[in-house]
Amino acid sequence: MRNPISGFVLTALSAVLLGACSVQTGPDGGSAPAEYDRTTPNQQPVRQDFITPRVVTVADLPVADQASAPQPVPRSGVARPDGIIPEAQAAQLRAAAANLPPNPNIQVLASPEVDAGIGTNVPEILNGFDATEFFNSTPPDNEFTVGLNFVIGVTNGTFEILDKAGVSQSGAIDYDVFFASDPACAAGTFDPNAYYDEEEQRYIVGTAGAGVYCFAVSQSEDLTGGGVFNLYSFSTVQDGTDFFDFPHLGVGNEALFMGANMFRGGFDRADVWAIDKFAAYAGDPLPVPVRRTLDGTADTPQPMTIHGAAQGTLPEDNVHYLITDFNFNGDTFSVYAWDDPFGDNILTNTGAFDLAAFTGVSAGFPVDQPQLGGDDLQGNDFRPQDAEYRNGFLWMAHNLSCNPGAGTVNCVRWAQIDPNDGAGPIVLQSSVIAVDGEFLSFPDVGVNHCDDMTIGFTRTSTTTFPGAYIAGRLGDDPLNEIRPIQEVRAGQAPYRSFEAVPPRRWGDYSEATSDPDGIRTWFLGEYSSDSIAGSTNWATWVGEFSTDCDGGTVLAEEFFEDGFEALPVILR
Repeated sequence: MRNPISGFVLTALSAVLLGACSVQTGPDGGSAPAEYDRTTPNQQPVRQDFITPRVVTVADLPVADQASAPQPVPRSGVARPDGIIPEAQAAQLRAAAANLPPNPNIQVLASPEVDAGIGTNVPEILNGFDATEFFNSTPPDNEFTVGLNFVIGVTNGTFEILDKAGVSQSGAIDYDVFFASDPACAAGTFDPNAYYDEEEQRYIVGTAGAGVYCFAVSQSEDLTGGGVFNLYSFSTVQDGTDFFDFPHLGVGNEALFMGANMFRGGFDRADVWAIDKFAAYAGDPLPVPVRRTLDGTADTPQPMTIHGAAQGTLPEDNVHYLITDFNFNGDTFSVYAWDDPFGDNILTNTGAFDLAAFTGVSAGFPVDQPQLGGDDLQGNDFRPQDAEYRNGFLWMAHNLSCNPGAGTVNCVRWAQIDPNDGAGPIVLQSSVIAVDGEFLSFPDVGVNHCDDMTIGFTRTSTTTFPGAYIAGRLGDDPLNEIRPIQEVRAGQAPYRSFEAVPPRRWGDYSEATSDPDGIRTWFLGEYSSDSIAGSTNWATWVGEFSTDCDGGTVLAEEFFEDGFEALPVILR
């Protein structure tokens, strides 16, 4: 993402292309989507023209030469937007957060060095291996997806396809090289995404470009040797002053859904798109995606990704839910329902939910984070990080600052939400977790068929290097409770980066997800490496986890009355 706090740093090659966003056409000359009147509810956009795919065989691409890549330089001389709020306001909020009073409603966890959680580890760590490391860009913006036989880790700059034992199928592939056949995506890609469609068994990777969203879908489940992908791009701007930022995808029943923030100088609006996934999977010309604009209270739309195909617990209708910020205060969020986007196309804000009221913890703005022996790291802000669907419910996590007793630190809040069949969201459980004197940030959740949750995040402090950690809970644990923190990959050295002054870029997000088997969960986290030369030394690590969940195949009607109304699922 573009930094919501201060300057975004890119490769020298990318900087020029991102400097002037303009209206883009499809690769075949198809026109951009029509502009929409934000004051007209449920306006029906016109789907016009088609986007011709390009086909890429990963085995034909060169492996990224990370050792000899040119060192990046700070992006300069190009106008860039602030975050959702101006930097001066963010600085005031950070200063206020430094004086938060202690709050007894925070679940205070011990450092893993103090409490190893012996006998209580949930989930169990099964395996771990290195994924993509620093390649010419900061921050890594690491995301991740898991299919039946392969995993894909993506970062700003490169992605890598591996089997589930960690054996690379492709080597690190430069994102710009992967998308080079599409002129709109050939250079300057950023904010990468990775997803898996469990029902159709397809992998999806995506990224922002210069006024376009670029994405590719695998032609099959088999990524041996890297696989073959269909590539597409489509315009994301309504006029030449738009800047498109922080895109996140979600996998739905009939479509892929993408949401992003749009800037015109400052933050302007949040837009969402519905992409005909079946046309993309078939390699057919793609109808220009349907775009809608959310109301003025919303930012950072996170479309849900549905899980449960093998267990028969996918939603049964064509309503797709999205979680968004509500008024950007770190406490309130909204759920939107998008019904039949290629037909009746009804988009509804079903209501807001208040996590401060539920947890008893009001969000402080995230603060800069210390590390052992190095400069502070940015904590970014408190926008939502994800929206996972499992067994009829939505799961999310986000950053905030809080005071667990010994002073302000960055903390993690997670929640399970009942979308309530579109009648208005209900918070089922939520809590804020923190460690005195330590900083937890950039969380993401993965949930298996038994509602066992894994939450991954960064942990750093004055006595630790930044590294990847998890905590978890079983579906039948007491509501709102989290088990002890576990180390996935500890930081190895002070983190450095090429900004002119600290705080250093870190994050801007991570990725936890569930396996299609309904049992395992996975997390791609970031850590500071002691074996990377040059100006920046982030690396990513894949962790694989399990519980005693049964995860067996079941029939949907055992759990669903209609659509998203679900009964609790506990199988062991």
